[in-house]
Amino acid sequence: MRTEQDTRAANVKKIKYAKGKTYQSSGHWTVMVDSNSSMCDIRVNSQAGWRLDPHDDREETWELLDGGRQRATLYFRRGNIDKFAQQMFDLNDETTWGNKTKLTAKDYADIIRLWIDMKKANESEQQKAEVLN
Repeated sequence: MRTEQDTRAANVKKIKYAKGKTYQSSGHWTVMVDSNSSMCDIRVNSQAGWRLDPHDDREETWELLDGGRQRATLYFRRGNIDKFAQQMFDLNDETTWGNKTKLTAKDYADIIRLWIDMKKANESEQQKAEVLN
């Protein structure tokens, strides 16, 4: 039987940027970055989760959706990722079923860092391609 610590250790190993990847997922979270946009989703339970607002071109708006209803909105620009992730995690109680995925606030921060790393790598690749053309 897996303990919570074993589950946490498994999450830590998976939430790292894998060089050259434009898509990474691990059951409760998904990050995708391409030349036009990026997507980041973090599940809270089977009916709720955080996502980047697909209508925000600046990719600063995070929405907590629960059964299709918006429960919360947070805006991330620059700053303390750990503090922002803790705010996200704390708002999970606003959902109907609460946090059921066993992801911690630190996991949220690691997923956000992964998304930022993937965006930076993608921008770097685009700049290299532009220089070659």
